[in-house]
Amino acid sequence: MFPKINFNDGKPTHKKGFIVRNYAYIPITKLIKNNFKGHVYNLTVEQDHSYVANLLAVKNCSWTTLFPQFSLRSVDNCLKEVEQLINLGVKEIFDDTGTFPAGKWLTDFCKGMIKKGYNKKIKIGCNLRFGVLQKKDYQLMQKAGFRFLLFGLESANQKTLDKLNKGIKVNQVEKELQLIKQLST
Repeated sequence: MFPKINFNDGKPTHKKGFIVRNYAYIPITKLIKNNFKGHVYNLTVEQDHSYVANLLAVKNCSWTTLFPQFSLRSVDNCLKEVEQLINLGVKEIFDDTGTFPAGKWLTDFCKGMIKKGYNKKIKIGCNLRFGVLQKKDYQLMQKAGFRFLLFGLESANQKTLDKLNKGIKVNQVEKELQLIKQLST
């Protein structure tokens, strides 16, 4: 964890963040919409599929749309694993599956975390998709101890999103980011 990050202008622009394996994760502080005219470079290296557009690096993943079938462990089973990790002294979990389950499973998991008091003992991060959760889901996740959400933002171009079969609209992504930012302050 680091308390502040300073960029070239010398002003602290972020007050929280952390580094994992040479990646700095910094909270969204402002959303700016610009029309982009330029080149987008796809970067594919071993176990990492990202792209860069004018110094903005983004993770590129269509796994959940290309392979939408998956199996889920029960909420009780996952809560037992969280308990075991807490007993081992673990302070934070990051679920790196393609996307964290939504719907009833997510609600039951979050309520279980709160009921058992795990939300006060451990923090959780996970991968998510845009267009799946609503405000009440984000609020419940926040109460349950989620502190870091990683979204796959493959593109801000609707034609590209359509080609990737993402099933979302650019304006949905913008609205959801604004909601998340509002809830995180």
